[in-house]
Amino acid sequence: MFEFGDNLVKLRKSKGITQEELAEFVGVTKASVSKWETKQSMPDIGMLPLLSSYFDVSIDSLLGYHPKLSKEEIAQTYGELAGKFAKEPFEMVMKESEELVKQYYSCYPFLFQIAVLWLNHHMLAEDTQRRNVILENACDLCSIIVDKEKDQVICNDAITLKAQILLMLGRYEEVVDSLKGIADPLGLSAQSHNLLIQAYQAKGDTEMAERYSQLHLYNDILGIISHSTLYLTNNIDNELRCEETIERVLEVMKTYHFLKINPNTSALFFLQAATVYATYDRKDKFLQMLEKYVDAIYALFEKEVVLIQGDSYFDKLELMIAQRRETKQAPRDKKVIFQSAMSMFEYPLFLKYKDEETFITLKQKLERKGEEICK
Repeated sequence: MFEFGDNLVKLRKSKGITQEELAEFVGVTKASVSKWETKQSMPDIGMLPLLSSYFDVSIDSLLGYHPKLSKEEIAQTYGELAGKFAKEPFEMVMKESEELVKQYYSCYPFLFQIAVLWLNHHMLAEDTQRRNVILENACDLCSIIVDKEKDQVICNDAITLKAQILLMLGRYEEVVDSLKGIADPLGLSAQSHNLLIQAYQAKGDTEMAERYSQLHLYNDILGIISHSTLYLTNNIDNELRCEETIERVLEVMKTYHFLKINPNTSALFFLQAATVYATYDRKDKFLQMLEKYVDAIYALFEKEVVLIQGDSYFDKLELMIAQRRETKQAPRDKKVIFQSAMSMFEYPLFLKYKDEETFITLKQKLERKGEEICK
């Protein structure tokens, strides 16, 4: 909270004056100044302009109030809260995060990360009603950002995050209304990436042209895999179309070593592919995809921090991600990810294979990794 007492001591000593001299200047007793410095009381609000003028600092600086956080501070706070969600009572951590929102209500990049934090951990709440309340609150934070933030990049991120939350809440019409403008693949804005790269090339900045080229190439591959995961869901009744989609995506992933670069998105695709094969009782194919899923989860856990990373081909990718993101922390603690990963083995469609040796082996393999993580 406020650091007024400590700040007053530092300011007074840097000016080389005594408590008596400060008391005389502002018209109070030495005892009053002593109580301010020892945090027993605060000055009347009307004295703050006089004190700030005397020490030549802003009132915020005098009070020690910091309404904005740096990217590093946002990253640190996100990481600490994500770690607490895995170890401490859920509602206690939620209360702490809610208090931070009040304290930094005008720091919109921070509000965005809190909305992400709540989205990534709402499932830990004890019941559906509470989970929905948390999602609604995250949605409200996004609305505040869109209304107040001047940075259009953050605003667009908030619009997209809000749409994701609305989708989870079943408010589909609102998702369509919010995204149909910015997500139109035929709109002129879809050409902006190429125009930016061409501009960097034309002005001779080959380094930035290379960075953006790699980032957008990566995003295109990510899009292929993410959209194909949804495509499998949409075509679950068409076995041939699903199988062809799986085969094509596996080739793309192999070509670009995508499992190493983004194991999370890879895991989601493998899981959906396993669902397809389980639907059609293709046991061998199902077990192959389940093994790939476990390998992807392992790849997540092998990293110190669960994040996207580049490789020898995408050697500029991490630079661009670090430049763009406020936080380098994992979206969720590894323990939370492990719990979610293990729940897939209880998926009703998969239980018909629970006595298969490969199924048992893969489950045990993941359990052993979980034991390491949860130590």
